[in-house]
Amino acid sequence: MAKLITEDQVITCLWHCLEEEGYSLSPLERPNGQTGADIRAAHGKHEVLYIATIGFDERPPIRSSLFYQAFFRAVSRLNHEDATYCMIALPKRYSRGMM
Repeated sequence: MAKLITEDQVITCLWHCLEEEGYSLSPLERPNGQTGADIRAAHGKHEVLYIATIGFDERPPIRSSLFYQAFFRAVSRLNHEDATYCMIALPKRYSRGMM
């Protein structure tokens, strides 16, 4: 058993929470090999979030790799014309560390 919490589970949970907060949401499709966030969430005209998500793997080296990939997906949107914030959404279990 490698994946304890899948990225899809994180996206579903986050999507539900953001909808309850009044955000309009759209998934961001990425062709294979391209970087970028997974979700675009807009609240009004002045707040646009680009969110990269990751699941939780029981293997520490894989957790580290997933975290750094998500970090660079989020950072790749920093200069996007309408991005107010770029962030990473991850399971609470990451608080136990990656290594």
